[in-house]
This record gives sequence, C-alpha cells and structure tokens, in this order.
Amino acid sequence: MNTLLNYLIETNIGLLLFFVVYKIWLNNETQFAYRRYYLLSSMLLSLVFPLIKLPELKVVPSLGEAIPLNIDTEKIPSVISSTAPTFSYSTLFTAGYLFVTGFFLIRLSYRIIRLLVLAYKIKPGNVIEVHDPRFIAFSFFNKIFISTACPLSEPDRHSILKHEAIHGQKLHSLDILLAEIIHAVFWFNPVLPLYKKELRLVHEFEADEGTVKNREADTYCNLLARAALQSAGYSVGNYFNNALTLKRIAMIRTIKKSIHTWKIALVFLFTTGLFTIVSCREQLLEEVEQVAETTTIAGDFPDHLKAHVNRIIRENPGIKLMYVEAESINAEKIKSLNKEDIMFSHYEKNYAQDGSLQSERVGLIVRTGGTITSLAEATKSEDEVFLVAEEPASPLIGITGFYEAILKELTYPAEAKQKGIEGKVFVEFIVERDGTLSNYRLLRGISPDCDEEAVRSIKATNLRWNPAKQRGVPVRSKFVMPIIFRSDNNR
Repeated sequence: MNTLLNYLIETNIGLLLFFVVYKIWLNNETQFAYRRYYLLSSMLLSLVFPLIKLPELKVVPSLGEAIPLNIDTEKIPSVISSTAPTFSYSTLFTAGYLFVTGFFLIRLSYRIIRLLVLAYKIKPGNVIEVHDPRFIAFSFFNKIFISTACPLSEPDRHSILKHEAIHGQKLHSLDILLAEIIHAVFWFNPVLPLYKKELRLVHEFEADEGTVKNREADTYCNLLARAALQSAGYSVGNYFNNALTLKRIAMIRTIKKSIHTWKIALVFLFTTGLFTIVSCREQLLEEVEQVAETTTIAGDFPDHLKAHVNRIIRENPGIKLMYVEAESINAEKIKSLNKEDIMFSHYEKNYAQDGSLQSERVGLIVRTGGTITSLAEATKSEDEVFLVAEEPASPLIGITGFYEAILKELTYPAEAKQKGIEGKVFVEFIVERDGTLSNYRLLRGISPDCDEEAVRSIKATNLRWNPAKQRGVPVRSKFVMPIIFRSDNNR
C-alpha cells in the first residue's frame, strides 16, 4: 500500500478513536484545561503515532532470505535489461491530494493575513474598534476586535474585553490555528470539524470561567443571552457571540468538580494501547515487505516434493497449497508465524570443498488462506502489484521446468569465475495478469557481470506463467528468483 495513503488512513483512524473516547469520558467534565489539552494532544498524537516505530518489539517474526538456485555453467556475454517506468494511480492520487491541501492552506493563509492587515491598518494597540455588524467582539492572539456597530454599556464592554483578554493570555488562537492547519491537510476527515467545534467551546468555557470570578454570574449570563448570534467573517478568531451561547450559560451554572482519577487512567491506557497497535502494524507491514524482497513464493512445486503434495491433498481434501523457499536458518521463524499452516518442510545441505557446510536450504509446503495470505491486501503496492496473493503465480511448465530453462541460458561470467566471486543474486520480476513477465529488476547482487547475467538469463527464458489470483481474479504479482554463483571447486 502506498506509504502516504497508509499514513493518512492511520492518522484519520487515530483522530476518530481519540474523539470517541473524548465524547464518552470527558465531554461533561468541568476541568476545561484538561479537556483542552486532551483535544490538542489527540490531534498531535494522531499525526505522530504512525511515524514512530518500535524496532525491538518482535510481534511478527521475519521470514528471512530465500533459497537460491545453484548454478555452474560456461561463459557467455551478457547485458542487463532495463524497463520503462509504469504508470501508477498513486501518482494521480498524490497530485490530487496535494493540490486540494495546497488550496486549503492558501485559503487559511489569506484569512490570517487579512486579520493582520486589519489589525495594523486601523491603529496600533491591542484593542481595535471596527464598525462591523457581523460580530460583537473577537480576539486573535493578543489583538481584540470589538464592533462599534453594537452599542454596549460600560460594564458590558469591560466584561467582553476581559473575556477576550483571557483568550489571548491562554493562547487559544494558537490552538485554533493548529486545528485549522491540521484540517487543511486532512480536509477529507469528517471528525476534524467536530474537534474544532469542541476546542472553541472549551475555549469559551475557560474564558467565561475567568470572567465571572469577580462578577455576578446572572449578570454575565444575561449579557451572553443578549449577544447577537450572528455568523462571523473571520473563522480563525475567538468569538464572544457564537452559536454555543446556551451551552456556555449552562456550563457557567454547573458546579465545578475535579476529574476522576480512573478517567485519567483509562485515557492513558487507551493512548498507550493505540500507540502499540499502530506501531505493531507498521512493523508487520515492514516485515512482510522485507520478506517479499528475497522470498520465493510459488503455486507450483518442485518435482521432488510432488509426492508429499499429493499425500497432503489426499489427507486434507479441498486444501490449497503454496510453495515457499527460504534459508533454513529462518525455517523456525517461518513456522512460528503460524505452525498449523506449515504442512511439510524439506531440508537440503550444500558443502564446500573443505567439507564445511556452505548453505542449508528448506522448501516449505504452506497452506494458503492462513496467516501468510491474509497479508495480501495489506502488502499490495500502489500500482496494484501483490507481494503475496491467495493463489500465487506459477510457470506453465512448472517451477522445476522454469529452473531448468534458466540453467540453459545461464553462464558463469569468466572474469567473476577467475576472481573467485561467488554468492547470491536476487532478481525480481512481475508476473502480469496475462501471464507474461515484465519489470525485471536486480534486488541484490554480488558483481556487475554476475548481476547482469542473472537478469539476462531469466529474461531470456521468455516463458508464460499462470498469473496470481486474489479472490479468484487475476492480479499482477511480484516474484523473486534467487540464484547462487558457485565454482566447480565448491560443488
């Protein structure tokens, strides 16, 4: 899945869950500072959590490297192939998303500049009088705008100025600016307008609480009731006359009490749990993507394992299987992913000339539909290429026939053989929906000539494949062919 899309999805889920917790446990609390900081923290943590990784948290084991195909042949010139980039819908998605985000950010910037121009164009000072019937008063940081179009008595004017001054002292405009920026970036999130509404309401509660400390509550409530509920023209300010007046009056008359400790504990536990889930999910996707870079997963089986495949099918009617090749050192890690899905394992050892163990490989017959294939949708790339599919791709002539076809084309570059260069080369290609191969790419190599020869020989086979299928529909899928170059002396 596209990294940007992953981030956007996880961030929006976090925003939604944090807000649900707020409405359930904190919506009626009278500790306004706590509510304010929770809303701000929720927005910021939702942005940060998807970016944090827990490298030492081993929730999902790595599958490790794939088993190579052993080769030892004669010299032939070779040139590595190249592929043209393919069109990706993610490019269109990213461009469209950035365009809309840019529009909202520019619009927000225009509103802020408009306020600043209004503040410094009229006269210097923190209290600015304007003749505008759309509002009674509002503040932007330490600037208080009060309308001369609405006649006010001196006590009422004093209360309003004090109210707006508290907004400035508590930096409420900074909260609103942060919320507006986040909303501009996540403009498609339906929860963010609710965050902004709640944040403004909490701001008003805080300012009202500070204003009525030394003033009769009934008098102040009457002032609120007489304030015109009109729409505002400057959405990034804090407004004295807004449509939340009834809630403000009710909260002024509410007896204030401390928040329960158990609620704070629950919020902490929820935050910790959400962080762990998001971080583990990121680790899971990274592990699977690393696996896909060096692991061979096929729908066909080598000839020497077909007897075991037939036995498993007889014992488990209707079962669907896939073949996975990997280094034996990672066999237990693969099995620990879900031991019940590993139906059979076969080990083969290769020794060097001095008798030391050079490599040990394992072939695994794995049940499809289990843990491995359940990751198919999660690991799909932005250009609709599957790393793991429910029905893996396989050569029409079988995996053994594909190996033999590569051996017919493949030679050991003379210079590499003379210098004693040995090792593994991993080549990736895409099996298209029609069974053709494309996008040959070197993933890991040992030398330029060996790398080029490995890619060239696989491309030269020019064989058709059975395409991978997801939910019964042919899909594009990646396949990794690992090869070992080893001299005769090390057979």
